[in-house]
Amino acid sequence: MVVGGDYEKPGAREKNAGYSNDEGKTWHLAEDLPSGYRSAVDTFDAGFVAVGLNGAETSRDGMHWVHIDSPGLNTVTFISGKGWAVGPKGVVAQFIDQTEYGTDSANP
Repeated sequence: MVVGGDYEKPGAREKNAGYSNDEGKTWHLAEDLPSGYRSAVDTFDAGFVAVGLNGAETSRDGMHWVHIDSPGLNTVTFISGKGWAVGPKGVVAQFIDQTEYGTDSANP
């Protein structure tokens, strides 16, 4: 699983997610792409979460991405079933599951 896109066009949905079924020998574009540039992706128990400055998506298979309402985020990680993400201006998000999260903002 890879995500990305053009960081200078954060809303562009062109070639911003791909997947491989053969350990990276061949790659395919996702059928339903994320809603823009995505700066990070990680796995959780049942799929993937990708984040970017204009939101986040979840996918069970890497081919079909579904937008979830979220703040702008730069990176995400899941450890022992718990997800954490950070974004601009001190935003910290804790994922309850792949679609639900809580946020806290630090005072910059």
